Amino acid sequence: MAWWGCEEAGVKSKKSIVRTVVVGTLLAIFVTTAVANLIMYLVDVGSLRKEIDVLAENVVSRLEYGVQKPLWDFDRQQVETLIRLEMGQRDLLAIVIRETNGNIYAGFDRSGGRMVHYTNDATQKGGLGSAIVTGAREIRYQDVTIGTIEVYLSREHHEARTERLLLRFLVQLLAISAAISFVVGFLLKRLVYQPLYGLITVVRRFGERDLAARVHDLRENELGELGRSFNSMAVIIQTYNQQLEQIVAERTRELTDKNEKILESIRYAMRLQESILPDPEMLRRFFSEHFVVWKPKDIVGGDFYWSHETGGNHFLAVVDCTGHGVPGALMTMTVNALLNHIIEDICCDDPALILKQLNLQLKKTLHQEHHENSIDDGLEIGLCLVRPAAGEMLYAGAKLALLVQSGDGAITVIRGDRQAIGYKRSRLEYDYAMHRIALVPGMRFYLASDGFLDQNGTGHPFGIGLKMFQRFVEAAAPIPLDEQGPYFEEALRAWMGTEIQRDDITLVGFVVRTGERV
Repeated sequence: MAWWGCEEAGVKSKKSIVRTVVVGTLLAIFVTTAVANLIMYLVDVGSLRKEIDVLAENVVSRLEYGVQKPLWDFDRQQVETLIRLEMGQRDLLAIVIRETNGNIYAGFDRSGGRMVHYTNDATQKGGLGSAIVTGAREIRYQDVTIGTIEVYLSREHHEARTERLLLRFLVQLLAISAAISFVVGFLLKRLVYQPLYGLITVVRRFGERDLAARVHDLRENELGELGRSFNSMAVIIQTYNQQLEQIVAERTRELTDKNEKILESIRYAMRLQESILPDPEMLRRFFSEHFVVWKPKDIVGGDFYWSHETGGNHFLAVVDCTGHGVPGALMTMTVNALLNHIIEDICCDDPALILKQLNLQLKKTLHQEHHENSIDDGLEIGLCLVRPAAGEMLYAGAKLALLVQSGDGAITVIRGDRQAIGYKRSRLEYDYAMHRIALVPGMRFYLASDGFLDQNGTGHPFGIGLKMFQRFVEAAAPIPLDEQGPYFEEALRAWMGTEIQRDDITLVGFVVRTGERV
């Protein structure tokens, strides 16, 4: 295949149009040559047959005239002399002169490889069985039939000449076909195949982003014109690409600058969101042990935990606002302000009433009661009020559950109410349930947002859920609560596997100080 230039062009293909055209052309040439030579062969065979017939006719005509007088005079020697002269032609196998009664008068035969003189012995006629009989003619003298002439031609000699014609036909066919094929193949290679595959190679390089690739074989034919057209197109595309790359580079710089500004704004928002999170020192005053796992899905998120101290009592809440990212973060700032307002100005001793007020205030802030097109956002919350002096903790929840682990390891789940807060469907008149929990030394409390509970994992199409969360808590029992944060983070990573974090995650665990005033 290297002869055709395929490997020179570095092109490999299962089907080649050019190769198909070449093979088809050569096949057409071969068939045409074969037909032409076959016609010539048949003409030569016909000419050979005609030549033999003419030969026999001439021999008969000469002998008919020559033997009339000798045969009439019974001059056998003269008749045999005339026959012997004619037998000098190799195509003749035998000549027989018969009398009117059918007996052989004179004749010669070389069917056995040598000249044999005929007599009236019938056994001498056996060697003529393979001869070509051309017929016989009467010999007349003075209008009297005095005998007949029979001429026999050599079948073997005739077949040998025919075979030579056939051999010549085959040799000519092969020689002419080979010569024409070589010339046509050479011309196709030089004029079509090499330029075409050179063009294909350049086009392929161009398609692989080598925009400087150009066709250099620009002949004065159709392929050369195609190459020039390609080069013109390539120049336009390369120029356009350079301009486009320049524009993209400029736009990229602009976007990078804008993104950096946006990221800087988001980082500032993160610092603002972190500023509303409880002071660790405040948490340590009320909780002998505690840990916090706070993992926004993005830089900022819609989850936060909230703390507030008032009159010797302490509030702690885990809040999961609608959405994540910047929209969720904006909701957290709004909810944080509303909680502080409600505690300071409306109610500070009833978590259930605080949730009802939060539902009212948030719906009012979002204008959900008066605007059909207002946003339908809200939150889920678990709110704890620690009352050290009374030795109890009050809890109210909207969707979020509180897990309580006693000193012996038993776990109680206090489920939040099924109504969330702030949504259009959240009823204003709804009263949230309040739960009283007597504080006992060694009692541990856990609050988790649904980002933790709903997180799926590799091989786990569903979320962790409350039951699996309880197993995590049971497994963490031997670990001091202050040190459980890394444990839950590792348990979460193991559960997630290769899955990504779906939502903001907040998990808080704490042990209330008992037996002392804070």
